Amino acid sequence: MKAATAKVSAGFKNILFATDFSDAADKAIPYVKRIAKHYEANLLALHVDPPVVNAMTPPETWSASAAAAEAADQAHKEELLRTFEGIPTKVRI
Repeated sequence: MKAATAKVSAGFKNILFATDFSDAADKAIPYVKRIAKHYEANLLALHVDPPVVNAMTPPETWSASAAAAEAADQAHKEELLRTFEGIPTKVRI
């Protein structure tokens, strides 16, 4: 008796690209782009920042540190959107 087989198509609707903006993460970008375009998938690019303010940070520097971190985050967000242009992309930092 032969077993019945069925062809199943696999695909991706959503892709998560986690990055620390290192050279290693950058090397994954061409693969992520190719997969996202092939499957017409949505992309979520994610970067997690370490805390800007901690117990060792003097309170008088908190606002300047937070402003600098916000500017850096905005630059990273714009960079990711440019990198994945043409692919439906959301960026979360």
